[in-house]
Amino acid sequence: MAKLHDLLNQLNTAAHELKNQVVTIDCKILECQKQRNTLTSAPVSKADFLDYLKSDIHKKYEKSYFLKWGIQLNTVTMIATDELARQYRVKKALCCEV
Repeated sequence: MAKLHDLLNQLNTAAHELKNQVVTIDCKILECQKQRNTLTSAPVSKADFLDYLKSDIHKKYEKSYFLKWGIQLNTVTMIATDELARQYRVKKALCCEV
């Protein structure tokens, strides 16, 4: 009987330790959620947003098809711009509204 009582005490102690660990983790989760909410709801300046976009474009460019063939980003931009200009000229020549 004493052995059973000792085992129940050990089980009770382990349960309390586990409960304390869960409470500690819950507190950490709440703190992290507060930090995330602060970061996601904070206002972003136009310059910061443009810097983010610029870095994102360059990351995608580095992984892109154009880099594999050695085409520079400015060249790609010029090709796209030239194509838009050509489409504009074609529409204008056909007397369509642009």
